[in-house]
Amino acid sequence: MGSEWDFGVFSGVVGVEKPDPRIYEAALQQAAGGAGSGSVAPGEALHIGDSLRKDYAPARSLGMHALLLDRFLTADAECWRRSGALVLPDLVAAQEWLPGGHSHREEAADQPVTAR
Repeated sequence: MGSEWDFGVFSGVVGVEKPDPRIYEAALQQAAGGAGSGSVAPGEALHIGDSLRKDYAPARSLGMHALLLDRFLTADAECWRRSGALVLPDLVAAQEWLPGGHSHREEAADQPVTAR
């Protein structure tokens, strides 16, 4: 992890793996400062991943914002887009995208996302 990250949540430490919602809940708690500090509201968090099933769908089901990275130009990326996911090429693009706001680019939070 480089200095651009404030913290990391690792399945080996938390004891659960994606897509288990508990790992996302642990991330929200860690973002608030750790155990006993409450948690960040899901709508205030952005999850960045590379799997519709393990990253995007579970994060969105909890009310988090989410986007997918297609760093390797995978064939799955078009399917992700058709499912309503925001797909960007890399973390640089994600960082550039953030200041413009993301709510206008996502489907409504109440629309379900089906993992394929």
